[in-house]
Amino acid sequence: MVEHPDGHPHRKTAPFHGGEPHPEQNGSFMYFCSKKKSLPVDPNSAEHDSLVSGMTKTTDLIVQNAIINAQEPRGYDWEILKSFNNMLGMTTITLFGQNGLF
Repeated sequence: MVEHPDGHPHRKTAPFHGGEPHPEQNGSFMYFCSKKKSLPVDPNSAEHDSLVSGMTKTTDLIVQNAIINAQEPRGYDWEILKSFNNMLGMTTITLFGQNGLF
């Protein structure tokens, strides 16, 4: 999982294990992101591009939780990602579809 340097939004919202706010103790983050590797990287940096291309080469599946059009300006459309790994699978999961409420 590639996160913004400020962390995934789930890290900052209650409930927290033990009742004390802590980025590693958020209930929903622990549930949804358990056993996932996380890399905090600024999405506008060259380092981000290098990490995404490198990780894609050894990844089986990409689950994207952002609206697809938001990713295309960064160059991460399906054709480019698949060029790094021709066995790659990809799906998109968003709360309100590609053009819902938010």
